[in-house]
Amino acid sequence: MSRLAELAEQSANGVFSNVQRSALQNEYAALNSEIERIAVTTEFNGLGLLSGGGQVIFQVGFDGSSLSQVTYSGVQATLAALGLANMNQSAPSFSIQGATELESQSASRLALDAINSAISTVTRNRGQLGAAESRLDITINNLQVARENFLAAESRIRDVDVASEAAELTRLSILQQAGASILAQANQQPSLALQLIQ
Repeated sequence: MSRLAELAEQSANGVFSNVQRSALQNEYAALNSEIERIAVTTEFNGLGLLSGGGQVIFQVGFDGSSLSQVTYSGVQATLAALGLANMNQSAPSFSIQGATELESQSASRLALDAINSAISTVTRNRGQLGAAESRLDITINNLQVARENFLAAESRIRDVDVASEAAELTRLSILQQAGASILAQANQQPSLALQLIQ
């Protein structure tokens, strides 16, 4: 965008010959074509991100409520949406508010105003994208902390269960040994009584 503004400003200064202005117009048209190509072909999962292709909803929480979702609406960044193309014809042409090329100083001034307006629109769009990206970054960090906390809680629960079961096993082992000892003593009692009688 800044290169477009630079070309329009150079043409508006009026120090160029017709040949130079024609060369500027060729570069201007090529840059416009590239901006349009990028806007139309930039996709995520089949959704046009810069051609207003729709809305993407990221599920970032544990439930299906809107509070657990991050929504991104594709921005309009085509030449027509930015005010840099004339879409009234059957095929779009790259014209700025009636000026089809940087053919004169006045047309260049019109182009410069339109480009400055388009730069403001792109800046707004970048702000929207940055806000969505920032929100996703914060959500990712939050989910990573929640995952760590859940893993720590699960580990504590498993550790408590293992310790509890080990203590129960030790208790039952002691009871079994005590029972066997009492049984052994009970079995010896009749034989002691018989020895006393004899």
